[in-house]
Amino acid sequence: MDVVDPPSSERPWYYDLLMELDAEGWAIANIEAYLGENQEIGSERLLYLEYALELARSLQERTAYLGRSAGDESEAMSEGWADELHDPMNAEGVLDHYEAWAREHRPWEPALYRCEEDWRDENMEQQHAELLARFDTLDPSSKPSTVVMLPLLAYPQEFEAIDQALGAIEDDEHRQRATITRAVTMLKAEGYDVDGIEHMTIIDGLDRVARLHDLHDLHEDLRLLIAEQIAPFDPELAAHHEQRRRTLIEKGPSADIGGLRLQISSIADNLHHRMAMLNDLLNAWRSKGIKFPHDDGIRPSELLEWEANLPEIEATLKQHLVALERYHSIKSVWPELGEKVAHCAGVLEETEAFLDLVDALDQQWKQLEIEAIARIERFEHA
Repeated sequence: MDVVDPPSSERPWYYDLLMELDAEGWAIANIEAYLGENQEIGSERLLYLEYALELARSLQERTAYLGRSAGDESEAMSEGWADELHDPMNAEGVLDHYEAWAREHRPWEPALYRCEEDWRDENMEQQHAELLARFDTLDPSSKPSTVVMLPLLAYPQEFEAIDQALGAIEDDEHRQRATITRAVTMLKAEGYDVDGIEHMTIIDGLDRVARLHDLHDLHEDLRLLIAEQIAPFDPELAAHHEQRRRTLIEKGPSADIGGLRLQISSIADNLHHRMAMLNDLLNAWRSKGIKFPHDDGIRPSELLEWEANLPEIEATLKQHLVALERYHSIKSVWPELGEKVAHCAGVLEETEAFLDLVDALDQQWKQLEIEAIARIERFEHA
């Protein structure tokens, strides 16, 4: 439904002004109440309204962009003041609130605002605007470094000194940002979640990078544990656990790295224990005269193959040891005959040939025994 204007005779003296302000987008309810409250001092109230409107327009401009001064809260604060300033009767309250906030978070803006005319008189409006823009892009961590410059902002002739001091702060920020960027590039290549870090404040960004570096150190220790303690035994098993580790990277700090490390350590301890037991077994076999391709222990890469073949090896070994005992018995009384078999004695790979040779020796030995007995009998009956 269209709003019907009241008859002109019923309109207050400030009606046209209200309509103009309404058309400009101002909230007029409080203005109307203010102007209608005491018409005897209407002219004074009009003067105050003009002041409030001018102040509101100025504050709208000053608070439209707060830079990075309040971090993530800047945009919300700017929008809040913009809403309040739709009603110019709130302008003085916003001014008090804003300047109290600015003294702590954006101290250069009030200083530059108060001396804007002086910069304009020196035809340095552009430099004045550029300084405000540069200050507003500073990281919150740089705020303490700007304090020494604030007194100089009232003097346009000090622009060069201000420019150099501000440039030094910007260079320092650039170095810190570059450090963060390098760290982010490295961490991203390793699979870590680095989204948003480069848009954080410097302190928050460095803190986030430091925590990710700590996490990376834990992962690197775990990666080396897998590579050094499991991969030499079983590359496929190592690859499986390495993939599990990389999956944990995607989960970030909440991942149970400690749990996986315990599992990996347990597996590594088990593999080393099994290798030690097998080497003890081989040493026991060596003490019985068995020879192996190398004199040192089983290497990690050989463990699984040895374990897989162990039943067959033990069966062969049992036969070989029986034959070895027979061989030593024969050699002790017939050395020259035993030397013919020495190259196979104790060599598991030659077990079949060794058994055949020992059997042959045994047959020769038995034949010699038979011949010796026959001679003895002939001698006894001679």
